[in-house]
Amino acid sequence: MKYPVAILATFTILSLVDCATVPLKKAWSNDDGSRGVVEALETQARKGDPEAEFQLGNIYYEGHLFDRDYPKAFEHYLRAATKGLPEAETQLAYLYLEGLGVQKDYTESLNWFKAAAALGSDKAQFWAGVIYADGLGVTADPAEALKWYRLSAEQGNMFAQTNIGFSYLGGEGVDKDSQKALEWFRKSATQEDPVAEYAIGSMYQEGVGVEKSSEDAFKWYMLSASHRLKWADYLLGKKYEQGDGVKPDLPLAAMWYRIAVGDGNSEAKSDLDRVEAQLGQDEIDLETEQAVSWVASHH
Repeated sequence: MKYPVAILATFTILSLVDCATVPLKKAWSNDDGSRGVVEALETQARKGDPEAEFQLGNIYYEGHLFDRDYPKAFEHYLRAATKGLPEAETQLAYLYLEGLGVQKDYTESLNWFKAAAALGSDKAQFWAGVIYADGLGVTADPAEALKWYRLSAEQGNMFAQTNIGFSYLGGEGVDKDSQKALEWFRKSATQEDPVAEYAIGSMYQEGVGVEKSSEDAFKWYMLSASHRLKWADYLLGKKYEQGDGVKPDLPLAAMWYRIAVGDGNSEAKSDLDRVEAQLGQDEIDLETEQAVSWVASHH
């Protein structure tokens, strides 16, 4: 389970902090009202308002108004968490998990995740599952991980739904069942989780739990790529180059290889060079422009 869990961690932390209620900007001034926002939050925090403490923690965690400061973020999250705010408990647990602003401590992390989970936080339930799946400070226990994933998934957490899919696919903590794996991946895919979309594409590509279909695999990889999963970019390049599930198209293959290179896939560079060697300069210029445009429109 370690491989898919590591993948999901990248996406999940993006949803841990929600600063939508505060107009945060990197540089703040009296004109844009940012100074007033911070001062108002500090006033409320001094009065014991855990929501204000949490928002101040977000400001220091994200570094929108001034330089990121994890120790200060930790202080504010801790004060909010000790007053029972589940969002703060979850974020505090993550800081302990990663050692951000505080010494890494898996036991404290799990304790805070469980505290938030008891208050109904689906994110905390998911992360408790991650800790048990990866054996972070505890004995790895796939069945216990699955229990926490299910609690989170019941609340609609797509990352938990995806990890349940991987649990069934690999027989981790439960009997292997590709059909149930597919069901869970599809649930997550309805929420546009690119990892679930990629997993479904791979099941069609390999004929696992479904009738093998390169065409369906292509469709799911395209969905995954549109939601910016970098591994899907590379496979789309392969499919266009080889005509696997789609009409062969070397300029489009080059475009997707170029996007994959931009996403940090070093393996794609040799593929890009090989395909571009078969293209004219006008085709190279066009696919380069298309790659830049595609990335800009899918941020």
